Amino acid sequence: MVRPIRGKLTETVASSENGCWRFTSGGGFTGTWLNQSTPDWQKKHVEAYLRENNATTFDRFPTNNTPGYNPGGRGFPDLVAYGDLFPSTPIPAVGIDSLYGAAGTSYSAPLVGALFGLANEKLTESGYRKIGYANPMLYWMAEQCTEAFTDIVDGNNVYSGSNGINTPEGTTYECLYGFPAAPGWDPASGLGSINFEPFVACAKRYQDEVGPGPSSTPNPNLIPQMSQSISRKPSVLLIAGLLTTLIGLLLA
Repeated sequence: MVRPIRGKLTETVASSENGCWRFTSGGGFTGTWLNQSTPDWQKKHVEAYLRENNATTFDRFPTNNTPGYNPGGRGFPDLVAYGDLFPSTPIPAVGIDSLYGAAGTSYSAPLVGALFGLANEKLTESGYRKIGYANPMLYWMAEQCTEAFTDIVDGNNVYSGSNGINTPEGTTYECLYGFPAAPGWDPASGLGSINFEPFVACAKRYQDEVGPGPSSTPNPNLIPQMSQSISRKPSVLLIAGLLTTLIGLLLA
């Protein structure tokens, strides 16, 4: 989200802690169940963050005793985008007759996707390949072309509850732990938001200096881990499918 800080508009992590009453930015590390460690291309960024940020520097920071906290996992997000009070068109069918401010991943994720699509268009027009598998390139950019991103260093992703808004029966939900934004990568705002023109220029530089291969080929060590985690019980799925078919035949 964008808010005024010390007299100028500044990008900050959307959070109930800083006035975003509808939601809080997600972020953190994959759980141990996914069996996925921090990727090589992200490792130094995660380690740098954890060296400077912990429960002594931020009182809502999780500890090793916090359920689900796995600092050795895949850190996320990689990037963020504007996601609160997004100007949205009227929807007369549901009684919204004027522009209104919408919010959430449903707006920020397509925005990032659109920026990648436009970047690919610029790249191919100049004789370069499309970005493809972007993650190694993004973290290379963070070191080689810092101007490609706006580094978000304000805010955190602690959620103090919605005061009953959009929750069943007025229930208030709360997330006791979260992560503060910090210089460089962090689990509240990733590497930051895209600055389009420098981003495209750096994508060209990446292909010139590193080559397009690594950016269009996923890390082979990650895919088997993810596949293994997702398909740990194929026999259960098969049995469920057969039972569903049998029930359908009996009822036909």
